[in-house]
Amino acid sequence: MVQAASESKQVVEAYAGLWNNQEYENIPDVVSQSYVLVDPVAPAELPGPAGEIHGPDGLEQYIRAVMGAFPDMEMTLDEMVVHEGTVMTEETVTGTHTGELFGLPPTDRAVKMKEMQKYHIVDGKVESQTVYYNVEEMKAQLGLTFPDIVGQLPKLIWRKIR
Repeated sequence: MVQAASESKQVVEAYAGLWNNQEYENIPDVVSQSYVLVDPVAPAELPGPAGEIHGPDGLEQYIRAVMGAFPDMEMTLDEMVVHEGTVMTEETVTGTHTGELFGLPPTDRAVKMKEMQKYHIVDGKVESQTVYYNVEEMKAQLGLTFPDIVGQLPKLIWRKIR
């Protein structure tokens, strides 16, 4: 079914609300049962293979993990282009890494990144989504690239063994 542009825009805005407001109870209203998120850092321990998150339950686990690591994270929709059931967004994501994320101890560093996302909306829900961002930029801002990581190692090791 072809989506009206305004409906597709509202679905993506509701999706951003899942993250920004931690609206876990609304996930089944926003994403389909067959939902797939392609994200290069998605771990294999969540529903779906490494690099993918599958279904509403997988998305909830992912949001909870990311928000646990970046409790002040905020996703700002800077631009949105809508054509029927396809939505492209440019977003700014900010947050401070104060909690563990899939085995990575907190670095206590702030990140501010631009990302692009492509959403496919079917029957008023996100069917699939691909996120594009510079993983190396994220690592650098978290101090996880050489030589910055050398200064982080004592703190990372200490938190890991505690």
